[in-house]
This record gives sequence, C-alpha cells and structure tokens, in this order.
Amino acid sequence: MSYDPEGAIKVLRDGLRPDRPHSFAQADTLLAFELAWTLLGQRRYQEAADMFLEVTKLNNWSHGTYYFLAAGCYISIGNTTKAQALLDAVPDLMDKKKISGKDLPTEVFIKKKGELDSGEKQLRRGGDPKLWAQSIKISLAEELGLFWNTHARIERRLACAHIREWSALTPALSLSISDAVTPIPPVSPISTSAPAGLPRPMFGFSHALQPMPLSANLYRSSSSSSRGQRDSMADGPKGPTPGSSEGNPNGLPDVDTPDEQGIRHLLIGVCERTAGEYAAARESLKAACQLQSSIKVSTWVGGVAMFELAVLDLKEIEAAETEKGMNVYSEGGAAGMHEAVKRLTEWDKATKAAGKKLDAAMALAGSSVDLSSRLDSRVSMLKDEIAAKRQALGI
Repeated sequence: MSYDPEGAIKVLRDGLRPDRPHSFAQADTLLAFELAWTLLGQRRYQEAADMFLEVTKLNNWSHGTYYFLAAGCYISIGNTTKAQALLDAVPDLMDKKKISGKDLPTEVFIKKKGELDSGEKQLRRGGDPKLWAQSIKISLAEELGLFWNTHARIERRLACAHIREWSALTPALSLSISDAVTPIPPVSPISTSAPAGLPRPMFGFSHALQPMPLSANLYRSSSSSSRGQRDSMADGPKGPTPGSSEGNPNGLPDVDTPDEQGIRHLLIGVCERTAGEYAAARESLKAACQLQSSIKVSTWVGGVAMFELAVLDLKEIEAAETEKGMNVYSEGGAAGMHEAVKRLTEWDKATKAAGKKLDAAMALAGSSVDLSSRLDSRVSMLKDEIAAKRQALGI
C-alpha cells in the first residue's frame, strides 16, 4: 500500500471477486475494510464510500462507524445531501452496538463529533440546522484517517492535493507546496511501484515515494505569522467549495472554531511531511499543538500532533541521510571519521528529541481522550523502533 496502491487495490478486489472459489466472512470483512481505506487514501471517495457501506453487509460491528466514514467521503465530493442522510442514521445504529454495555471507542469519537457539528455551526451560518452536513468542510473520513495513519502512506501528488484543498478553506492559509500553480487531480491511477534500490524507510511510517530535496527555497518562513492569506491556486479544491454560500447566508468562514483550526493544521502538517516539506510541516504541527488549550471537543489533537512531530524529527534526519548517500560514511581518513561522528551526533539528538515528544504526546492523551489506545500503541511501537535504531548505531 505504501508504494503500489493500485496494485493493492487490485489484490484486494481480486480477493472479493464474486466468482472466487472460497469465501470466509471474517476475511472478506478485513479485505473490504482495507480496500475502503486504500481507496480513501487515493481520494477515490465515491468508491471508498461504497466500500465502507459494503462492510455493513459483511459484519455487524459498528455500522454507525461505517456510515460516518461514508458520510465523510460524500462530504469530500460535495454531496452534502447524501452525507446528511447517512449522518442522520448514525445515532440509531450506534445505540444498537456496545461492548459490555459500553460504547465502542470509535463511536465515542463519533458521538463527540456529532455534539460539535450537529446544528450549532449551521445556526451560526444562518442555515437550516437539520442540514448541518453543509457546515462540515473537513472530511470526517479524512479526520478519522489520522488514527489509521492514512496520510503518511500516500503519494506526494495526493498529499499536495490535500494541502491545497484544506489551505483554501476560509480563512485561507498560505500555501506551502512549491508547485502551487500545477494542477493536481484528485485521482490519477498511475503506477507507484518503488524504484529499484529505494531503501525501506524505518519507523513504520513510510516516506512519500520521492521525498523532496531539502532545499530551503521550498519552505515557508518558520514564523507562525506566515500562515496568513494563501497564494491563489490554478485549480480549486475538489471537495467542499471554500467560502461556499450553501447554508451560509451569514458568510461565516469555513473554519471558525479552535477545534476545526487544530484539525486543519494537523492534517496539513502530516501531508506536508509526506510531501517532503519538512519545515512547513513542523510549523503546521506546532500550530495544532498551540491550539490545544482552546480546543473544547477534539482534545486528541494535541497528543496526535505531538506524536507526528516526533515522527517528523526522525523522518527529517532520515531524508537528509538518504539525500547525502550512505557512501559518504564509508570514506576513509579524517573526512570519513568526521562524517561518521556527525551522523551519530545527529541521530542521537533526533532520537532523544523524538523521545521527549512521545512522552509529551502521552501526557496529553489521557484515558478520557478519544481513541487514546490507538495513540498509545503507535507511541509504544515507535519507542521500540527508536531503541532498536540507537542500539544499531551504538549510541
């Protein structure tokens, strides 16, 4: 899925063919679930919506979650009528499924999103509160995809499409990607097989297929004040229209609460990191962290943003090392020794900084925070990989 999404889609579809000689309900459910997420990562929103709904035919687990994800896909393609119909069905579906009388973790998240989104913002906009899907400008599926690490495994062209779309929402942000005037389609089925010899990235959170060079001219200023008005785009986003008047006669901005602002910064930051725009990613992720004290409902944002900053520390040094080439460390003499010591020093600094951020992420993600167990698992795995890296380097 990291290097050949089209190949992954084909394999998953083949496993679900109606004419397959054998079927196994649990396996079919997993295949359909993975296929839906892969299609979502490729911005193939209609197909993803169809597949999330298909999962409800294969098992009885949390149909409300799948309806919620499908609704997010319809928001991404601008079909708020279909999205609203699915969202309206979610509460009844969630009431039917509990674990030992308790709500499922994803459903706790969804209920809080419903409390945040259902009607209040639409009233501020001057629209019909029953049509509150019109007020959702950041896809619910993309938001939940942060917990499945969806945006860390996509191609640069798709990450750039996301950055454009979310930066264009009002109040608009400055655009970080260097190819700002190049049209980027939402979907283009191209081969993304990894080139021969491409090293497998460490830390379980893969780089974009072709990381951008670490040249300073690709980056924005690191000051928070630079996130002002974005540059004009050659092509508009393919999702909700920025500043749309649909259900918004009062002309409110698309993003008008600290919760929404934090989620937008977080999503953009992860996509900027995937696109190789490391300085911009650091700025966006820090902006998400800085909003934590103002966030009312989406209290998971700060912990996830801090975790993604830890990943960024490691990705940045890994990308710089890949760009430099490993052969520089095998040189003999004083020059080779200098580079080897410098490499160990940089890795020592980066892994220690990442470790501190992981501790901070866990401090922000208490048991009352939505889906904290998923973040806890990711933190634990990354700490293990950091320890293995330090051991391998002898630091």
